[in-house]
Amino acid sequence: MPYSLALRPTVPGEKDCTEKKIYGSIQQRETIGLRTLATHIHEHGSSFSVGTLQGVLSDMVECTRELLKQGYSVDFEGLMRLYVTANSQGVDDVEDFNPSVHFTRINLRGDVDDDVQNFLNNEPEFEYVMTREEQAKAKKAAKAALVVEGGDNPNGGSSQGSGASGSSGSNGSSGSSGSSGSQSQTTLTAPTISGTSPFAESTSVTMSGPSGAEIRYTTDGSTPSSSSSLYSSAITLSATTTVKAIAIKDGQSSEVTTKVFTKSSGSGDAD
Repeated sequence: MPYSLALRPTVPGEKDCTEKKIYGSIQQRETIGLRTLATHIHEHGSSFSVGTLQGVLSDMVECTRELLKQGYSVDFEGLMRLYVTANSQGVDDVEDFNPSVHFTRINLRGDVDDDVQNFLNNEPEFEYVMTREEQAKAKKAAKAALVVEGGDNPNGGSSQGSGASGSSGSNGSSGSSGSSGSQSQTTLTAPTISGTSPFAESTSVTMSGPSGAEIRYTTDGSTPSSSSSLYSSAITLSATTTVKAIAIKDGQSSEVTTKVFTKSSGSGDAD
């Protein structure tokens, strides 16, 4: 479970409070939609296709909305129970009550299942991540470094000088600073995505990247980020899927690698 640490006043709300402590907070990853949830269920051994699972999940959402509107509570057993409540204005007489007027707000409530709460509290595994503020600062610092190292040399030598001769700094010097314009910034190698495409029934997809780097990937066509799924072992695809991945190391991200795995009636060759 990803978490971060932040410094804030010990007593919340007191702007002039000088005593501060470090507090932890859970960092939410990207929001998972029905398509990604269906893919996740399929990859966990479901015999149904991603499209079928997504259709079932969509029907479940629509029927849940309909039942809640009719006054039922819906129990997702093992997860939570959903039900509707309302805020109401008071009247002096029963006959004076008009629901269209005196119900001021309709609320959707949920009671978390005890098993879920116990699961979350039972020795959870935590993984430290930077706060969003720290991530923004790191990105800003990285961009500033690129400007200094890959842009104009503040000492007058052009960082885009001739790499072959190493002699064309704009200040007329030996050009040692100008010769390395294309090599001044070490680029993290993008990961490799391997698998069979096209494939008949299913294909196993593996990924590899630079030593010590983690690989983050998506299967819904979106651009991966540091909060995307972490690759740890081969994933199985049984429908046409676009896989995108990046390598991340020491706060630096690689270019995005994209590969489309196409399902067909024939068999393909592994990459």
